[in-house]
This record gives sequence, structure tokens and C-alpha cells, in this order.
Amino acid sequence: MDIKRKCYFFILLTVITIFISGCRENSVETDKAVTLTWQTVNERVQKTSKLTDYDTAAQNGITYYFESGIFNEEDRLGYVADVDALYCKVRELLPDIANRDVTIYVGNSLTTQGVSGQAFIQSQDMLTCQGMTAVLLSAMSETVNYGQAYGITAHMCRELGLSDYVKKSQYSNEELAAYYKNQGKLCLLDFFLPVFEAQYVDEETAEYAQAGAASFEEYYIGQTGLENALLMCVQSSQPELDRSLEKEKNEWLKSIGAEGSYQAASYVIPFSHNLNDNRDKYPYIIFTESAEWFPALADVNLMGYADFIGGLADTLHYQEADFAQAREVLHDYIESDIPAVTIYTNFADDSDLAQIYGAIYFVGNYIRIGILHNAICCTNTSII
Repeated sequence: MDIKRKCYFFILLTVITIFISGCRENSVETDKAVTLTWQTVNERVQKTSKLTDYDTAAQNGITYYFESGIFNEEDRLGYVADVDALYCKVRELLPDIANRDVTIYVGNSLTTQGVSGQAFIQSQDMLTCQGMTAVLLSAMSETVNYGQAYGITAHMCRELGLSDYVKKSQYSNEELAAYYKNQGKLCLLDFFLPVFEAQYVDEETAEYAQAGAASFEEYYIGQTGLENALLMCVQSSQPELDRSLEKEKNEWLKSIGAEGSYQAASYVIPFSHNLNDNRDKYPYIIFTESAEWFPALADVNLMGYADFIGGLADTLHYQEADFAQAREVLHDYIESDIPAVTIYTNFADDSDLAQIYGAIYFVGNYIRIGILHNAICCTNTSII
């Protein structure tokens, strides 16, 4: 009798185990098999795009817009599940920061970028680390350091099993060490947005920047944890805080066998993509309190990335104090509340003068700002 009872108990336990296992398996499949109701709208979602039909639906605080006629249902739902996984992890770690609803656009005519509450993703970037980085950036409230966000995204994609989004690095740590042994390459470790795209730099340099950011953040997360890395990324939007991670980057360089010594830029430059019609000549905008800067691509080519960015960082470091001094001197001649001025750099067209004065900045149609020894003068006529 006892043996029979034991047999019954064993059979019952086996059945219950199979049943529970089946339920768990079905729940996982249900999580992945998202069902969404799509609506088609016709919108122009970005300055660089045209009026386009998008299929839109929302889930878990994220509204998706997929350009119509490009993606099948399986691709869309798979992408929604992947984005949801990444965003849920960010919300878990940063509940006070990543708590806003966001909108994600995917289409052929878009420029890939992430801004607070929105991610715009070019179709060919959808399954890339750049595309997922735009998703992460949409969770942030400010323009944060792009390279930190890129490296964190690469780590999170691997951690969450989204390895399709992370291109296997073609550079080993030994190759990275040899590359960053060159002191002239260490400026890439500022992780400013332009070095991750082939605009200010060539394709190979961009690839080394991507590999370097991913390797560094993997090292840094291993030392301090993912939550701390995300907090450092969020705080990188505050120039008054020292969040360059200079010490940690030098420790990483040492860990991979590089002999160089990295020195952070004097100012964290908040680059954003320029979506205006002049973006071919001025690919990026820098938004600051007193000015909106449009660095010319020709000027970067003329001076070289390292020299241009070094000089620009020094200029921005002193900019607010210089503008405040200029306002004080001219307070009888200008309005008390002056909006941010627009500054286009123009060295290439006046390269001889640029060699003499270090820099000439043309602002609007009526005012020029000349920068010499970190002093800014404002006048209705050229100071040259």
C-alpha cells in the first residue's frame, strides 16, 4: 500500500511539474508574441524627412512609428520586444529619470538620433548599436555624453541577449592598445558624438572610437556596476561636474596594455545632429546657454579634429564668463534679456586670418564675435 501511494505521489508530482513547466513556457512565448493594433498616419516626423505614412501602436509607455510598407509584422513585433526589454531595464535602474513616455520612429528618410522622449532611427540602423543607443538616449532628460551611452548600450544588449545589435568588434584589446598608444588618438576618448560617425573623422577612426567606448564601458561596469555607469552618463550633461572619467579611462588604458596618458577636454561639448538644410556643411549643433554653435565641416578638415575640438572646448569653457563680461560692458547698448546667439565657424574661407588670430566666428548677418586669448568682443562691425 505504501509503495502504491508512493507511486501515485510520484506520478502526481511529475504531472504537476510538467504542467507548471508548460505554463512557464507558454508565458514566455506570450511575452514575446506581442499583439499590437496598428493605425496608419501620415506625418512629417523630422526636419529632414518628408510627409510619410507610418504604422503606429503603443505598448508600456512607448509609442512606435514604423514607416509603412517596409517592415513585416514579425520584424516589427520582434523589435518592439527588444526595445521593451532594454527600456524596462533602464527604468528598473533609474526609476526617477527614465519614467517618461517615449516615441520611437523608424523609417528610411530619418537621421538616427536620440533626444529626450524621442528616438529617430534610420531603417538600416534599426538592428545596430547606434539604433539602440538612440533608444537609450530617449530615456535621458539632457544631451549626455554619446560615447558613454554607446558603450552602456553595447553592454546591455549583450546582457539582455540582444547580441544581434552589437557588431562583433574587429579590434582586439591588443589592437586597441596599439591604436591608443598614439597620443594624438587619445582625444577620441572624450567620446564626443562626431567621432562615432564618419563626418568629422574617417570610417576607421569611427570604428576604433566605437570599439574603445564599448571596451571601456565593459571595464567600467565591471568595476562599478551598471547602475553607476548609467548615473555617470546622465550626469555627463552637467559641465560643472567632473564626469569625464579621466582617471577611470587611464586605468582602462593600463588594463589593456596601452601606454598613453589621456587628458580630458576642458569642456564637455554637447554635440547634437543638425537637422536643418545646411547640415551638409554643418553636421552638428552645440547648444549652450549663450550661443548655438554650428562648427563647419570644412573648418574641422582644415585644422584637424584634435586641434579643432581642443580649441573649441577651451572656448566653451570660458564662454559664459566672457559673454557675461561683454553684457556688462555693453549693458547701456543692448537689451537685458538677450537670446542665445547663433555662431557659425568660418575658418576655411578666411584661413589666412585664422592662422593669425586663432579663430574668427561669423554670427548672423550683422554681428561677429572674435576670439583672441579667451576674450570675447561683440560689435556691429568686424573686429578684424
